[in-house]
Amino acid sequence: MKLDMIPLLSGAEDTLSFSYTFRMDEAAEASDGPEDEGTALPVLFDGVEFPEPVKVTGTVVNRGGYMLLTQTALVTYETQCARCLEPIRGEVTLTSEKPVAEEKGLTSLENKDNDDYVQIADGLLDLVPPMRDEFLLSFPMRFLCKEDCKGLCAGCGANLNRETCRCQKKVVDPRFAKLAALLDTMPDDEE
Repeated sequence: MKLDMIPLLSGAEDTLSFSYTFRMDEAAEASDGPEDEGTALPVLFDGVEFPEPVKVTGTVVNRGGYMLLTQTALVTYETQCARCLEPIRGEVTLTSEKPVAEEKGLTSLENKDNDDYVQIADGLLDLVPPMRDEFLLSFPMRFLCKEDCKGLCAGCGANLNRETCRCQKKVVDPRFAKLAALLDTMPDDEE
């Protein structure tokens, strides 16, 4: 999504509001250059699906030559709990704020791949890359169905949130297995 910045640059407007949607697979394909081609967000977030388009709203404000891009995205995701593997569907809200700079003012800079600002090119501002970057930095790497999720039993695989463990409760350290066997052979009155 590219925003026409001419009304802001000409001084006709001091605030531009916008809203758009994009799919995560489209954001992965929108690369900044040849080094980004082939980078896909689903690979970075293995096991997470994005069933709905990301909904983004925002503004670009010009205050005396200082322009600020503010975007808020609502991301719907589906994944599994990291502890009990139950399916989870939820929403995360991400906010990105970046200064905006005109291309003509940046010609003297040696490194144009600066993450500190978003650059206007040919009077247009590409809104998706800053939101994609915020997503990569802020989206959680794992999810829980609830904060006190008990997870799965390491022995029998039972979901401890719904059922009790079927494992033998007495776990013997292998170093003491011979002693445990000796105790099992002793009559009850000698213990």
